[in-house]
Amino acid sequence: MNLTSISSTSYSTYLHCPYCWKLKYIDKLLIPDNENFIIGKALHTALENYHKAVSDDYTINYLKKIFLTEPIDNKKIDNFSVVKKMYELYKKYPLGGTTKNLEYEFRISLPRINATLHGFMDRVTKEGEIIDYKTTARDYTTEVANNVQAEIYSFALKDMGSKTAKVIFYIINKKKVKKAGYIPQVITLEPDTSKLIDKLVVFYNNVRDNKFAPIKGHNCNFCLFKEYCKHYKK
Repeated sequence: MNLTSISSTSYSTYLHCPYCWKLKYIDKLLIPDNENFIIGKALHTALENYHKAVSDDYTINYLKKIFLTEPIDNKKIDNFSVVKKMYELYKKYPLGGTTKNLEYEFRISLPRINATLHGFMDRVTKEGEIIDYKTTARDYTTEVANNVQAEIYSFALKDMGSKTAKVIFYIINKKKVKKAGYIPQVITLEPDTSKLIDKLVVFYNNVRDNKFAPIKGHNCNFCLFKEYCKHYKK
């Protein structure tokens, strides 16, 4: 298979498990929307509304339409209250900077391979920073945050001509949002991108050469494709 486009999600999926990558991108197995995805997507839209100066009433009604669908149950109510609290926390502890772009799409031609680097940035500031919002069930460390996505974002910033290459992760732990005194994490990075092209070339060549051996381990239990994976054992 020849890749024409590479994203941070695609690349990180391959690093996690090449066979999982095959199931997703070649076999094209569909992943049903799960609770974490719905919560994350709803919050991203709410924060985008905030930076567009959309009214709170409009945003809260949007969240109600997403989560409080009939028949309403305690789980739906809880999910709504969690996302509403996340939104309120961001308004209390917003990130500064002058917004230049929201949901900015980038495409960068890559040397040595016939593919583009493609992705979306939650927010780009005029000060030359990328801000990415994360909903999570655990706190991040700097090591966890300094991942493939951060490296690709930093590389994209440089390609855009930015004088800085700062990637800022705004991390909200959904298990802590209702605790008194909780403050979301903010982690600022300037990843080393000097070896990114070499890494993407290896990835590109591995896919071209059909190298999809599974990586087995504890993470298999959390794989969205485990029910379809012939290598997974319960």
